[in-house]
Amino acid sequence: MVFDRKNIVLNPADSYSRYCLAHAVTNEDLRFVNSVCNPRDAKVLTVAASGDQPISFAMNGAQSVNTFDITFAAKVIMDIKCAALKQLGHNKYLCLVYQLCDGQNNIDELVSKYDLVLPDDTNQFIELTKGQNLIWNKIYRASPLPNSNEYEKMHASVVSPFNFIWSDLGKLSGELHGKYDIIYLSNIPQCSEDRKNTIRIIRNLTKHLHQNGKIVINSLATRSSMDNCRKTVKEVIHNAEDFCNARCEEQQGCILTLFYKLPQARR
Repeated sequence: MVFDRKNIVLNPADSYSRYCLAHAVTNEDLRFVNSVCNPRDAKVLTVAASGDQPISFAMNGAQSVNTFDITFAAKVIMDIKCAALKQLGHNKYLCLVYQLCDGQNNIDELVSKYDLVLPDDTNQFIELTKGQNLIWNKIYRASPLPNSNEYEKMHASVVSPFNFIWSDLGKLSGELHGKYDIIYLSNIPQCSEDRKNTIRIIRNLTKHLHQNGKIVINSLATRSSMDNCRKTVKEVIHNAEDFCNARCEEQQGCILTLFYKLPQARR
């Protein structure tokens, strides 16, 4: 991959651009997500985000995991965590995550300190952005820092970097080849107030689902976001013949919406 240094200007994480900052850890309860999604033996496409999402699906038995994100910084964080899982023990891995979050260390210094082996494009991006902050630094209350047993499963499950598609959600369908059992969108649709566009995106992504596959949206459960999520569910079911049903699971501040694809489209 070729980067143009003059066009790499890193922006805050809430600006949603190809060069916005990435999160060092997620604020999602991924244990809850995996208990509902049941990814064992599934082919999964997930947002890369902080890297925690694809790692958690792999740890919970997914057959394969591909990733996407609007920002390349997400790939950098994901690749760093994957390399750390291969090369570091549990305690050092946790130290690295905290150092990623505290903002006191440059990414290139941490990569050098832990002697991490990264993909060429990730190394190139780190070199081009040296001196710039890549991370939205924060440890969330729900951050899924792994215990020792989980770390062992992560270490055994993540044997190579995840495939990465550099794309925003609106263009993602055109970048995909093959089909998936689970497409995990995290809370990305929640960031848009345009429900018609959300419905269009969901319908386009159904082309890349296996029969009985599901698209999953995870929304932080403020009252307005929950209401917006429920309205979107109703409109998708009403307007999209691709779906037979949807259901919502709620737990401790999040609402997880699962859209299921019909075995055969209605006529």
